[in-house]
Amino acid sequence: MAKNFAKINSLNEVVQIFVVDDAETQSSVEAMFDDTDVCLYRETSPSIREREAMIGGTYDPVNDAFISKQPYASWTLNGSREWEPPVAEPTAEQLGVKDPFWDEANQQWKAKEIIDGVLTISTWNPSTLTWS
Repeated sequence: MAKNFAKINSLNEVVQIFVVDDAETQSSVEAMFDDTDVCLYRETSPSIREREAMIGGTYDPVNDAFISKQPYASWTLNGSREWEPPVAEPTAEQLGVKDPFWDEANQQWKAKEIIDGVLTISTWNPSTLTWS
């Protein structure tokens, strides 16, 4: 088997993911590289930390947790280290067969749906809980 280690720069950004033999340890992985004075190496696995590391994401050394890359500038990090949009995403029941996406420019949820062979884009109204 193998396991993954994240390379983390001095800004706590994940810059690379390495796959190493399962027998490797934190110490042995650090010994492989000549930059441990400026980079950290942490094993990335949901069984060890809240979530796996991803390139472009960050590492929270206080909570020993990886944080996903911020999807949009308007989204904020909650106490569980998950990104939240400024408008709650419609539920699965509210979506039906629609394929949702965030419209950053207009700060709203939109959704794609094919109706009678035509691609249709709808906008979510969180006040009325309806699509238009």
